[in-house]
Formats: sequence, C-alpha cells, structure tokens
Amino acid sequence: MKFTGKVTKVIDKSGTSKDGKPFTLFHYKIEESGDIRFPQSGLFEAFGDRIPLLTEGQEVEVWFGMECSEYQGKLYGRNAMWKVQVINDIYRTEESTMDEPMSVSPQMQATERPKGGLPF
Repeated sequence: MKFTGKVTKVIDKSGTSKDGKPFTLFHYKIEESGDIRFPQSGLFEAFGDRIPLLTEGQEVEVWFGMECSEYQGKLYGRNAMWKVQVINDIYRTEESTMDEPMSVSPQMQATERPKGGLPF
C-alpha cells in the first residue's frame, strides 16, 4: 500500500535485543497534507537501516505492508515501511530544485516489494 503525507513525529525505539545485539527501529507519524478537510494519519515502522532516517516536516511517499499477529489471545498490528521517497525536504539547499522529488540512495530504495514478505 502507499501513503503520502508529512512527517509530524519521529520516535526512536532502537535498543539492544535480549541476546545483546543492537537494533534500529523508528516509528514515524505521517499525516496527509494539503487542502484536506479531515486529514488521515498513520504510524509507520521502519526496522533496520533499509529506510533512511526521516525528519519532521518532510513530505514523503511511503510504501508499507500491514501486518497483524496474535499472541496469547491478543492482537498486535503494525504498518511496516519497505520503501520511502522524500517529495519535499525542508532541509534542502537553495541549489536543489523543488519541482522534482528527492529520491533516496539506490541501495536504500527498492524498486519493488521484496519476495517472501517484508525485509524486516
């Protein structure tokens, strides 16, 4: 699925696993922007270093997979990002053109959804 909006909150959930290995995990609150009467927002998760670090204020287009699991009778859900494109970056230099979208580096951006599920 695809969602377009502005990053309004960045939450760093990185830490160390039970077996002592460090991991990187970020949650991003992204809200639809523009002339929308009732804008929708979503909480998206980026695990690992496959997605570049986003900052508040960036206009982005994210591709994500919705996941739901059940453990001991409780349901858990997440929106896992697998691709992101920055459309309008408030931190661009004046030399950059605002007409073209700013892409992330090729190694960070997949051209299609990975086979066998999400890469996280």
